[in-house]
Amino acid sequence: MRRLRKYIFNNYISPSPAARRIVKEIKNASQLYKDWRRFENGPPAVMCLEMTNICNANCVFCAYQYQDDFRRERGFMSDEIFKRALAGYKGVGGKLLSFAPIIGETLLDSKIIERIRYAKNQGFIISLFTNGILLHTIDLEDFIQSGLDVLILSTSPFDKKSHELIYRTPHYDDLLCGVAELLKRRKKLKSRLKLKIVFRSHMPYHQVVRLPDFQDKIKPFLNRQELDVMYVGFKDFDNCVGRISKDDLIDDMDLAKPIRYKIWPCMWSFGLMVLYDGKVGACPNRFSMAGHGKAGDELCLGVG
Repeated sequence: MRRLRKYIFNNYISPSPAARRIVKEIKNASQLYKDWRRFENGPPAVMCLEMTNICNANCVFCAYQYQDDFRRERGFMSDEIFKRALAGYKGVGGKLLSFAPIIGETLLDSKIIERIRYAKNQGFIISLFTNGILLHTIDLEDFIQSGLDVLILSTSPFDKKSHELIYRTPHYDDLLCGVAELLKRRKKLKSRLKLKIVFRSHMPYHQVVRLPDFQDKIKPFLNRQELDVMYVGFKDFDNCVGRISKDDLIDDMDLAKPIRYKIWPCMWSFGLMVLYDGKVGACPNRFSMAGHGKAGDELCLGVG
């Protein structure tokens, strides 16, 4: 069953909208026996931190390309907001912390390693999302030993043409070098840091994993569990509250289709997002594109 689920969710490709909907409904039904009610009376399941809303890529699937239309301010999270957010979350019993921007690149924060260490000293379990482009610029041994528990790499297939097409940057060689070196250092340090690779792709799973750069420079350093949780998304891109359309995507990419019968609530609704400027959002994965931080933003809970 595990292999079947992995094949269906990662590898399924069909020109038929009806067939894709069936796959979506199967995925929804697979969640039937998960107990989400335990989240109702507890602290937020996760607190995500947007360290910056600045990015070094311009992905075809991301609302960052339209940010000037709904959020013109740019910046980095201050130490004051960062520490206040952690103290408040810890105070209500929160444990899971994620450096996970909505539209921005976490490693652009020059204090990120220092902040991971601070959060780990507060007792948090920590994950971090990155596009990986800047990994070659940081002290990787420091980064690996900072206390980070899980690193989520959101990237294109390991192929220069694909990266330039999807992430629209000329930095593929830097990305490959940085990820490969991170994996080598992790092995050298015998670190328990977990890596999850999430491919934003225009090709299905079986093609992504056969690419030469992945086979030669990445796969040999991944353990069995990391290979099992590796995900290739190419038919399930979010519309980012209506900002992204099919016209923004390329080739076989497609937007996610809403399911008809929702069995359980979106788990993101049990978390929260603290934006770089201190605003707190009800959804860790989204904010309203209509009027961020204003009356029109129904997802903004206030300023922390």
